[in-house]
Amino acid sequence: MKYYLSPPASGPFARIVASLLAVCALAAVVFFGLIAFVIIVAVVSIVVVVGWVRAQFLNRGLGRGQERVQPREPGSSNGHAVIDAEYKVISRRRD
Repeated sequence: MKYYLSPPASGPFARIVASLLAVCALAAVVFFGLIAFVIIVAVVSIVVVVGWVRAQFLNRGLGRGQERVQPREPGSSNGHAVIDAEYKVISRRRD
């Protein structure tokens, strides 16, 4: 024997109305679920794009005042790297 919280509709008109209400409720749930999915995808896409742009900006900003370092070629004669730099003497200590 089946027990229901509310018994099913008994007449044909009541069954049609209940079916239409169920279809409308299902369509509303799918519609709002689709809206939520689109919002989540948009937020994740924005976060990814902002992160990528920030990473590109930081990589470009770090290399702005620096020259590119050429890698040593394998098989070089002495195997030492030469560092070329300029400096300015700020103060001299006299002993």
